[in-house]
Amino acid sequence: MRRILVILLLLLSGRAFAIDYNPDGTIKPVIDWYVNNIKAELYEITNPNELAGLAALVNGTTGLFSPYDFTGKTVVLANDIDMESYVDEKTSSVKGCVWIPIGINYSVRFAGAFDGQGYAIKNLVVGGGKSGTLFGYNSGTIRNLVIAGGMVSTDYYGAGICSHNSGTIDHCINTANIFCNNYGGGIVGKNYGDGVITNCINIGYVQNGNFCGGIAGSNAPSGTVINNCIYDIQMCPLKKGCGTIDNKNIKGLPTSQILAGLNFDRTGFVIEDGLYPRLEISTINDAMRAALSPVKLPEGQSAAGVSRNFEFVKSPGVDYSSSNTTFLELVDNKCELKGSACVSIIIKGGNCTRYVNIRSTMPHALVTGTNNSPIRIKNYDEFIQFANAVNYCTNYKGFACIDGFKDVYFALMGNIYIPKSENWQPIGTPSAPFNGNFSGYGHVIANMNIMRPLDKYCGLFGYNNGTISKVCLVGGH
Repeated sequence: MRRILVILLLLLSGRAFAIDYNPDGTIKPVIDWYVNNIKAELYEITNPNELAGLAALVNGTTGLFSPYDFTGKTVVLANDIDMESYVDEKTSSVKGCVWIPIGINYSVRFAGAFDGQGYAIKNLVVGGGKSGTLFGYNSGTIRNLVIAGGMVSTDYYGAGICSHNSGTIDHCINTANIFCNNYGGGIVGKNYGDGVITNCINIGYVQNGNFCGGIAGSNAPSGTVINNCIYDIQMCPLKKGCGTIDNKNIKGLPTSQILAGLNFDRTGFVIEDGLYPRLEISTINDAMRAALSPVKLPEGQSAAGVSRNFEFVKSPGVDYSSSNTTFLELVDNKCELKGSACVSIIIKGGNCTRYVNIRSTMPHALVTGTNNSPIRIKNYDEFIQFANAVNYCTNYKGFACIDGFKDVYFALMGNIYIPKSENWQPIGTPSAPFNGNFSGYGHVIANMNIMRPLDKYCGLFGYNNGTISKVCLVGGH
């Protein structure tokens, strides 16, 4: 019987943010991003403390606000976020942050829109308790999110994205391992009510507990939808129970069938031979390519672990290291045994598989200028650059001013304070009108002064054929 041992190697990445912790190990929540712009409709999350702030705001644990579900609001990730958590193999204890899910019960849940924009939340470990994952209870929309690495270990309703979903989860990818005794799913633990899961991929291992599924651990028989979702069947050896896709049993699809488009809509994904699918809004480099592809060892490997040295193809510019340095050592493109070890193996159809999560740094060309991914204007300097790009038909943040930015969406991310000495030049001229979509998302533009007695058309915008919405002007003359 042919046995293949697959090992995913750990790609090194540096720390970019120092997480601030509470004495109990939980991440200290930061809510300035919300408090400074309470009436805004669009918010950015940039680090673990701000992500914990979102959880605290939804759960009502800030000490300042009652639980707030963010109905009508959109929260976006502005970059990858590394939670810097891992499981100590010797003590089986969680090292790093203690995560409290966003939404803690049916009455205290997230009801807004959370857009990952293709960025990843990396190395999140959720352990203990009856249920848990990044989102606990969701009745809103979660989209374009990658959960990269990490682990969820709970008794009930463990999942990569959300424990209890009655909203919409779309274009999400999970690579975290799920260990859940009851109702564990790669994407959702329990899908109920009007819950919709579409265009999602799970390549994380799901423990073979009661009612586990590659996508959902539990799917209500009516009202819910699971469509165009795939998972690696080797990573989820089902015991009993799972959801349905268009009244068909959920099945893992081999690469050949994925590439042929069988039962899976490619929209929003890029599928390459030999790689797991990735979000279309993410670019790919060697590091990401390594994270998406396994390294296969020769035949004859022991089911108890690696039995001999092996070589692998090393991508240029990518650094590799093993997560188990006690027994494995990487030298150039060779993996050398330093001892013997018994590893946990998933056996399915004669194949032996061992996965170790990869850390990777993904470059992004994520802002698409669409309604769901607008070009963000964060401060006065960027606002001036935007105005000049319209008036002089130049590029703005890599986007060419074609036909006055027609069909391109722009979003104001904070209040703008124009210097009182500034004689404002209106956005849009007779020869270069603004033809795009500009939303202030409820923010204020203050101190706009215009002293142009010879000009006929003056205002924040001079000539506009597009759409301007949700902006408030305060002061000025």
